Amino acid sequence: MSELEFWFDFASPYAYLAAETIESAAGDAGVAVRWKPFVLGPIFQEQGWTDSPFNLFPAKGRYLWRDLQRETRRLGVPWRRPTRFPFNSALATKTATWIEPDFSIGKMKELMKKINLQTNKEERKVKNQAKT
Repeated sequence: MSELEFWFDFASPYAYLAAETIESAAGDAGVAVRWKPFVLGPIFQEQGWTDSPFNLFPAKGRYLWRDLQRETRRLGVPWRRPTRFPFNSALATKTATWIEPDFSIGKMKELMKKINLQTNKEERKVKNQAKT
């Protein structure tokens, strides 16, 4: 069976969208998926960027959020815009590769959801503390 390496960053909204659909598409094509987490931050830094290009270039950012709303709705993928973007995915990536070098879809999707939920909870906690 042919194999496809799926390189993804836990912090990437597009990686989340792809992760929710890639196994089905690959299965339809008779291709196995090998999950390969990595961190985009150093690549951005090499470009001289100190933040996500979606934050540095406002038009790209606006398009990203509209595109994700459109695509998740079209594909029936559950999604909610994170309260903080981007988040540092280095620890999640290190943990994923340390726990299991050939990271599985189930583990990856669950970890991405937990990271997003935790980020949202922390953001709400900080906002609530600021109100008191």
